[in-house]
Amino acid sequence: MEIDGHVAIDWTALEEVDEAARAQDYIEHDTPWDRLFHLAYLPSFRVMVCEFLAYFEFAPRPADQPEELDDPEEPWVEVSFRLMGEWHEMSLREFVVHCGLYTLEETETPVTPRVSIWPPVQHLSGSDR
Repeated sequence: MEIDGHVAIDWTALEEVDEAARAQDYIEHDTPWDRLFHLAYLPSFRVMVCEFLAYFEFAPRPADQPEELDDPEEPWVEVSFRLMGEWHEMSLREFVVHCGLYTLEETETPVTPRVSIWPPVQHLSGSDR
């Protein structure tokens, strides 16, 4: 499989057109978004993203299964995916923390979006695990 060249933020180009400062107002240094955009420069990034997206599954927690009833050792599996040839399964809370979208403390606040607001997702990856 061949994947075309990838795109990332070209800070040099932004500096040349005097827009780097404005961009940095939106993407602060050493934030999850900044780290994500820097990953795009890695040669294997696009291959990893394609694999992740091809196998990603989201199975929302049933409304009648609150998190409080989970066994702390085995949380409800809401997110599963393959990355670098290995399968990973975790709760949505674990996933957003691992991705750096939220800290663990932020997932425990009342303003954190809950699974119930996410649209339903069909499972398209099949059962070829």
